[in-house]
Amino acid sequence: MQYFKKRYYRIIQSLVKKMIQIERHSKNQNLKKAVRSALYHGTNNKDEIKLSINKKRKLLVFSLDWNSKKLFIDEEFDEKILFKIMKILGGGTKLE
Repeated sequence: MQYFKKRYYRIIQSLVKKMIQIERHSKNQNLKKAVRSALYHGTNNKDEIKLSINKKRKLLVFSLDWNSKKLFIDEEFDEKILFKIMKILGGGTKLE
C-alpha cells in the first residue's frame, strides 16, 4: 500500500514539473497566465511570500493582497491606480 501512495505522489509531482516547463517555454500568454494563477491560488496562506519573476523585475510579494495578485498573475501593475488612491487618501504622490 505504501508503494502505491508513494507512486501516486511521484506522478503528481512529475505532472506539475511538466506543466511548469511547458509554461516557461511556451509563447502562449493565456497558458502562462493560467499556470501563474494556479500557482498563486494553489496556496492561500496569509503569511506566505511568493517570488514573482517578470520580464523586467524580480519581486517578493505577499499573498492575499490585490497588488501582489496583480503582479504575480498578470506580471504588471498600473502605478496610476496607486497614485490615484494615495491622492484620494491624502497621501500625495510621494513614495517613501
